[in-house]
Amino acid sequence: WDSREHAATTPPPVDRRTYRKFDTPVPAGLNAYVAVQFVPIAGATFALLMWQAVLGEALSLAGALAVLVSVLVWGGLFELRWWALPAEAGRLLLVSAGIAALAVQGVLTPVAAVALIAPAALFFLWLLAYRQQFATDRS
Repeated sequence: WDSREHAATTPPPVDRRTYRKFDTPVPAGLNAYVAVQFVPIAGATFALLMWQAVLGEALSLAGALAVLVSVLVWGGLFELRWWALPAEAGRLLLVSAGIAALAVQGVLTPVAAVALIAPAALFFLWLLAYRQQFATDRS
C-alpha cells in the first residue's frame, strides 16, 4: 500500500543472490541457557494445564503470566535485544520471590524452596557472561 498514491503497489521481485535473511548470531552458551530455562517452564505449563482447577484462579493466572513473560524474554535473548538482559534478571527474581512466597505459605518446605531458588543465582551468573553480546542501540 502506498499512502501517497492511495493505491496498492507491487513489491519488487526477490533476488536469491542478494536476499539476506534475518538471522541474529547467538552464542552457543546463550542458546544452551534458554534450552535449560525451557525445561522448568515446560513443566510449569504442564502443571498449569493439568491442575488448573486445583491451583485456583490467582495461582493459575500468575503461572500463565510467568510462562508468557518467559517466552517473550527468550525472544529478546535470541535477538540480543538491550532490554532482554534486565528483563531476564527480573524474571529470575520474580520466580524466586514466587517460590519464597509458596514457602512462607507452607506449600513448599524451606529446604525445597532453597533448592529451587539457589539455581537462579547460577543462572544469573551464566547470563552475565554474555552481557557484552547484547545490543546497546536501544532498538
